[in-house]
Amino acid sequence: VDKTGTIPTNPFTETDTGYYQGDKMIMTDNFVLEESVNGNVYVMGENIKLQDKVVVLGNVFVFGNNVESSANISGSLFAFGDNITVNGECNDMYAAGSNIVIDENAYIARDVKVAGSNLTIKGNVVRDLFSACDLTTIGGGLFSNVGGKVAYAGNELKGFGNLILIQHNDGWITAYAHNSKFLVKKGQWVQKGTPI
Repeated sequence: VDKTGTIPTNPFTETDTGYYQGDKMIMTDNFVLEESVNGNVYVMGENIKLQDKVVVLGNVFVFGNNVESSANISGSLFAFGDNITVNGECNDMYAAGSNIVIDENAYIARDVKVAGSNLTIKGNVVRDLFSACDLTTIGGGLFSNVGGKVAYAGNELKGFGNLILIQHNDGWITAYAHNSKFLVKKGQWVQKGTPI
């Protein structure tokens, strides 16, 4: 998927070099994937990097720690481990572990489902974010993921701490719980990227 919301056509031809036809399984530590894959990618190991020029026409399954994906994945990214950073593009992301970062260059077209601790979101999540973990940021504040109107900013709802609810034009509501402070007020309109 690309930032326009379309899935790219098959970029591979019979004359292409530097790509792998079919599913690819990687079971080693300290590995850098530099070739595109016309299929699924399965990775088990530590210190894994999927380069930014890599295109995967399928899903990517990662089991291990210290993983960085800058690849363009036409399917979903499944990541299970600690210290996972996403800089690339994918349709959906499902992750479990600690220190999971959706970096500022990331673009996730549909859903993000995360369980663990210390999730940082700087990039773009277009449709839905479900996090069963603590949301943190590195060196900055929390920003509105999508524009809309602040429907609630307070701490009266038990169990959510300082809670911000943003209602979007498409009917969805995004909830940001356990904030250290409020930078927005009820009724305020915010754009994508507004500090909240």
